[in-house]
Amino acid sequence: MGSPTGDAFFNRVLDNKPNAEHRWKSSCFRLSVECGFWRKIGVKVYTLTPGSEVIGRGCAFCGDTLRTGDRIVQCPVCLTFHHTECWHFGGNKCARLGCTGHGEIAGAKAVPLIQSSVTTASQVIRIRPGDIERTVRAAPRRVAGASAAASGIWGNALGSMVLSAVLSLLLGLIYRFAGAGLNWAMGAQRLQATFLLGDLCNIGQSELKWWALGGAIYGLFHHRFLTGKTRGTYQFARLVISLLYLGSLSYQVGYLMFTPGYRWPTLLWELPSKVLWLAPFVAWGAVIIIMLMTIVNYTSRLTVFEEAAGVVALLIIMTLRAYLRTLDAALTWGGGGWILGTVVDFIWRGHDYSASWSQGGLAIGGSIGFIVGLLAVFQQMES
Repeated sequence: MGSPTGDAFFNRVLDNKPNAEHRWKSSCFRLSVECGFWRKIGVKVYTLTPGSEVIGRGCAFCGDTLRTGDRIVQCPVCLTFHHTECWHFGGNKCARLGCTGHGEIAGAKAVPLIQSSVTTASQVIRIRPGDIERTVRAAPRRVAGASAAASGIWGNALGSMVLSAVLSLLLGLIYRFAGAGLNWAMGAQRLQATFLLGDLCNIGQSELKWWALGGAIYGLFHHRFLTGKTRGTYQFARLVISLLYLGSLSYQVGYLMFTPGYRWPTLLWELPSKVLWLAPFVAWGAVIIIMLMTIVNYTSRLTVFEEAAGVVALLIIMTLRAYLRTLDAALTWGGGGWILGTVVDFIWRGHDYSASWSQGGLAIGGSIGFIVGLLAVFQQMES
């Protein structure tokens, strides 16, 4: 059998006159390709002349209509037509899904892809099983909305480093103020005796230049994250930093909430000192809650500084709400205890139940009010 690229074979195809010989040659050629007999095949280029029945059909690769004067190639297997540029651009093979036809254009050189017949959409025609999965897996992942998020100062590497350094200095000052506040409220001896509290306060007193340097490095990584240049590594690093810094900060602020009990224990019938037993539970509870929130927001695009500001604001709101509820509940329970104790004293003389029961009511009501005030903040956040 002659070469499948012979003129007689292609003339029959281009004249659109399929016959038994034509079908037989096409079948034989398809079988020879699938069996691997044809390794290097040359295909011939034809120029469409006026009156050709091929005119008006679509290119199998780009879909554009074939017109007079177009230089075309026909697949030797499935007999579909391609522009020469499309055939070359598609890797010298047929664009039809599942077809094994291929072949280099005889005597052809690299064709510059400047013809209007080659479109961007045409590049997605040939799809094989697994191509989509491999492409998605290999493609660089960009953060959703990265272009919008990186349009501000964080979109510039230098600006991001400078801003991050400044914010890191402010965070370092917050740590210093927290440590100084605890030292003032609790005293150095009690502070150092409290589990981990003294050590955390000492870490917060490190030189501010190291805070600035660490902030600048973090700013560069955050810029790369927003611009889509890094993802998993940054998110893991941000999670670790958030857990360390926010966990330790919430632990210190948890004890700082009870400053009235340390500094003014006799205020309001010794009410602040009566809720002081809650300090370690509130501190460790704050650590656990903040860490869980940080882990849940693992994929967040917020910076560590924004999260730190949110934690500080949350703890301040919790403190105010807790003491308001403490005062309300303590006065209610304490007043109720005093009234009940007074009635018992009136009936059963010789006992001073009014004083002891009022103090007990203050302690119970104050503790319940403090806990309810904290929980009310979280309930409001969920709603």
